[in-house]
Amino acid sequence: MTSSPQDERWKELCEAIVEEPDSKRLMELVEKLNRVLDEREKELKRKIEASGYQ
Repeated sequence: MTSSPQDERWKELCEAIVEEPDSKRLMELVEKLNRVLDEREKELKRKIEASGYQ
C-alpha cells in the first residue's frame, strides 16, 4: 500500500506540532491536523462503503 499525500500531510503536521513553541501557532496546527484527520476518516469510510464491506 502506498502513502497518499494526505498521509504525508498529517505526519508533517504532527512533526510541526511537536516543535512549535508558539501557543497560537500550535493551536492553528492542531486545528489543521484535526481537519486533515477528519477528511482522512471520511475518505476511508467512503472506500469501505464502496467496497461493500460491513
